[in-house]
Amino acid sequence: MQTRDSVVRRLRAEDIERVDAMIAAAFGRPGRPQPPPDAVPAGEIRYVVERDGAIAGFGGGRSYGAVGYVGPMAVDAAWRRRGVGLALLEALVLNLERLGCRSILLDATELGAPLYERFGFVDADRTDVYERDGGPFGPGSPSVDKTDLERANLIDVRVAGCDRSAALDAFAREPSARLVVCEAGYVLAHRRVLGPWLATDRATARLLFETIVRECPHLEAVFVPASNHGAAPIVAAHGFRLVRSLRHMRYGAPSPMRRDCIFGQGSLGHG
Repeated sequence: MQTRDSVVRRLRAEDIERVDAMIAAAFGRPGRPQPPPDAVPAGEIRYVVERDGAIAGFGGGRSYGAVGYVGPMAVDAAWRRRGVGLALLEALVLNLERLGCRSILLDATELGAPLYERFGFVDADRTDVYERDGGPFGPGSPSVDKTDLERANLIDVRVAGCDRSAALDAFAREPSARLVVCEAGYVLAHRRVLGPWLATDRATARLLFETIVRECPHLEAVFVPASNHGAAPIVAAHGFRLVRSLRHMRYGAPSPMRRDCIFGQGSLGHG
């Protein structure tokens, strides 16, 4: 896609170092490293905007069938308020709709929210970010049983109302990934993030949380839907502190995701 003064194109392998640095600068901390194009889960799309031969912005999205998710998005400080974010958002939404997404979701900072509002996104909830100082993290081999992952995917489909198995499979392959699953829920830990964390009742959610935190003392972050009133007391009791809140926004049809059963999101870009 090309406009008068910019080019919107798919992310290439040679862009990754620049994009990772841009994301770190935009959010004040390193994000999850972008995988090379041949390692991207099914349904995931990533675009950059080129201006004057340089990368001015990056945006990612993923399709879960009827539901899509946007994020992360980052624009180089020198190119903010010059149409880069809008060009990225247009490309992401257009292509998610082409993939069948009727409801497109994202978690917006206050800085980014005005762009999404102008595009037509509306508030649907809030996502609260809880953090703590985790223990030492030595990336090891993932330890996720294939049968347990299949059980977790079945639970996830019932709660999310869409098929997120490709994203869960990718999380399960990340360093030191751990999964705890039972009949009424599951929790997945990857890198220093706790989530997705789904349960049909608070007692199960608490048991899952306590188990994964005991097994993975290095965990530092969990992203909690504010409308799930049972989640915050559980995480706060284990030393996690509320550090910021994001606006959970929707474009298109209402989301089928049962956020009352989502105690923790997998990330701010995957839901």
